[in-house]
Amino acid sequence: YRQAQAAVLFALPRLAKLKVSTRRPDDYFAEMAKTDQHMQKIRHKLQSKQQAMEKSEKAKQLRALRKYGKKVQVEVIQKRQKEKSNMMNQIKKYQKGEYYPRKGYFIDLVT
Repeated sequence: YRQAQAAVLFALPRLAKLKVSTRRPDDYFAEMAKTDQHMQKIRHKLQSKQQAMEKSEKAKQLRALRKYGKKVQVEVIQKRQKEKSNMMNQIKKYQKGEYYPRKGYFIDLVT
């Protein structure tokens, strides 16, 4: 083991000096087993799957944003309706003489 390790440590710099490649290409095993056309087909399939997943994820995010926007819109409408009903109640009470807005209190006319 040590002898082989020493030989490698001795040979690597010499091979680098002679510009001999000592590393395998990234697709070394695939080149041995499959043709370039087949590998290109596989890469294309993987890319299309990834694009489909990204498209699906974007659609999910859009749906969530729409749902949230609709919820906020409904809350705003409900708030406006509540404010309007409160204002109408105050107007009715003011017209009846039960509410004095400057003093901020109600007078109970029934008792």
